[in-house]
Amino acid sequence: MRLWLSRSAGHACFAGGGWHGGEVHGRLIVAGKQVVGARAAAIPEPEGGTVVDAAARAAISAVLVALRAHGLIEDGGL
Repeated sequence: MRLWLSRSAGHACFAGGGWHGGEVHGRLIVAGKQVVGARAAAIPEPEGGTVVDAAARAAISAVLVALRAHGLIEDGGL
């Protein structure tokens, strides 16, 4: 069940026996397209291979750091 609170507070959802305001549950849809859903599994840092491309590894690592910081993928203890 969902309840509209106010323009500044948005919706409140009833889950787990109580009301939760200001939280997003499930998935986020923008302009009819899902942009955020459930958190994905951890993705390991690049390693190994016969050719080491330091610039590519640095870029991949930066993307992984951003995804973890936003909570989109698990940290995985890395």
